[in-house]
Amino acid sequence: MGTAMRISISNSIYTAVYIILGVILVLVIWQPVFPSGWIIRGMAEGMDPQSLSLDKPTVLRFELSGQGGGNYNLLLSKEKVEVSEGRTNQVDLILAMKATDFNGLVFQMVQGKADQFTFQKLVISNVLRMAGDMNVLELLNPADEGSK
Repeated sequence: MGTAMRISISNSIYTAVYIILGVILVLVIWQPVFPSGWIIRGMAEGMDPQSLSLDKPTVLRFELSGQGGGNYNLLLSKEKVEVSEGRTNQVDLILAMKATDFNGLVFQMVQGKADQFTFQKLVISNVLRMAGDMNVLELLNPADEGSK
């Protein structure tokens, strides 16, 4: 009975290892994309509207194509920061890119690996397209707040 118990335990360990390796393999091959709406809503929740130096309400639209993409508007005012889906008539700045590239950029920003040169490279390589008032980008860069 003791040998059968050891065989059963070792088989379950091997099974768990195979499942973990299978999941990792699927993730590497599939490369899932987090829904961009989740990321943008998370950005909105992390922003303090009173810390923004806004003269007027500002709308930043993310036009994200591909899997996990969509059109999302980040509505910034001194009272609140909120997200809406779709298109609005008033837009101050539009950022357009693939959702996978957007996710990668956000993760680089979270890790502190993205800087102004990262944005320049994305624009030059036509991965990121922008239209509108570029000063809106300064509202999204909390790293500059300490230097002002």
